[in-house]
Amino acid sequence: MRFAPLLLLVLACKDKDALPPGAPTDGQRVDLPLIEFNLWTDFLAIEASLDEDCRFMDPLIDDKSTVWPPLQVFWVIYDNEKDVKDGSVIEDIYFKGDVVHAKDFGKRAGKPPLGFLYVNALSRSFLNIEETSTSDGGRTIEAVLGSPIDTVIRSEATLTDEGCILETFHCDEPCNGEFAPYTSLFMELGFLFSVQSMEFRVE
Repeated sequence: MRFAPLLLLVLACKDKDALPPGAPTDGQRVDLPLIEFNLWTDFLAIEASLDEDCRFMDPLIDDKSTVWPPLQVFWVIYDNEKDVKDGSVIEDIYFKGDVVHAKDFGKRAGKPPLGFLYVNALSRSFLNIEETSTSDGGRTIEAVLGSPIDTVIRSEATLTDEGCILETFHCDEPCNGEFAPYTSLFMELGFLFSVQSMEFRVE
């Protein structure tokens, strides 16, 4: 019995490092437009990964950050270290060796990034992805965003001589098929974090 704790430790490490058989070993992380807020330096990051043919990859991991595959969504925390619940490194989500460090996001308002917080109840009050679908051989993804955003977003990956280029567009519901480009979404929040206004920004 005295070896049981050691055995449990070994098994825990094995489970943590285990990836599905045949997991890809290469890919390209891409950023979709982030969601920013007037109340916080923290923001919601929306990310994905593309394979060598610029097709969206499915996550290898099923956790609170991958509830809307093939997207990964998480908070990048700047304001309060107590809000960091999911560490400062994200690993092996889309392919073996896939690594994202909080420090990769750089300073904002003079503050360094502290770490990550995966999707929680507050996240869902701002971002409710009702449906995702891919087309164009997996190079285009559309996501239907419910209230309060009520928008369809479309990200299109194009294979060029320089690699994959990703562009993202939005079309307010009911979408008439006319998509406009944007690089970030800014939300102004009021009492009890109610959404007062939204601005699709192009930078």
